Amino acid sequence: MKTETNISNVSIRRSNGYGKYIISGTVNGEFIEVPTTDSEAFDWFNDDSNEEKHQEAIAHCNMKLEMAYERQ
Repeated sequence: MKTETNISNVSIRRSNGYGKYIISGTVNGEFIEVPTTDSEAFDWFNDDSNEEKHQEAIAHCNMKLEMAYERQ
């Protein structure tokens, strides 16, 4: 049975390469950073003018953080 995952303090920032971004956040009390190339997640994460794209960006970041946490 899968346990509840607690994800907080999520953010996304540009990385050192074109089209590369770093998602960071706290997953179950551990700080996690994971790379992504999803520019839409970067564009919409802090922009709620289109609620559907905003929620998709948040879901993408949370999914990437959870997957990185599980690989540890």
